[in-house]
Amino acid sequence: MIVVDKMLSELVLLKEGVDIWFNNGAGNIYAMTNEDKLFYTNNLTVSCNIYGLGVFENTSTTGTCTLFHIARNSIVNIGFQSMLTNPTSACVYAYGLNGNYIESKGHTMTGRPLDPDGNTYLLDADAVNLIASGNDTVLYPDNPLDTYFYIRNALMTNDSDIYGTLYLQSSSNNIYDF
Repeated sequence: MIVVDKMLSELVLLKEGVDIWFNNGAGNIYAMTNEDKLFYTNNLTVSCNIYGLGVFENTSTTGTCTLFHIARNSIVNIGFQSMLTNPTSACVYAYGLNGNYIESKGHTMTGRPLDPDGNTYLLDADAVNLIASGNDTVLYPDNPLDTYFYIRNALMTNDSDIYGTLYLQSSSNNIYDF
């Protein structure tokens, strides 16, 4: 287990079996450029935990970046105080040929909180606030396969007069289990 006592400013490759604990007041804040990933699995299957009260933030207002970029058959548990990114970027993005299990528990996710793409996913979010700022959506499963969301204790809001908080687009018979 790695223990973090300060604020980082770096991209972090998640490793199999290596857990990270963020103490109160610690986290990872980075000005990401297009397609950067704050925490990522590098297209590998990874099982790990990010614990504690971390603050994870993308300070750039442009580009399509991701705070947690999780690939194929990974199991990632994320504990956090807050996640903040720009309106076109995802806090948690799941992708790949095979499914993922991602569990997040914390306070506030701002940006496009949950965005899976690819195969079958289980995204389990227990957050106080899920906020999509600008003309965007909180849940964005724009994929051709099954996606399962378990959302608890959440106030879901967005600033859009055009889009709703849930955007479900599919080319097949998806199961969206909320």
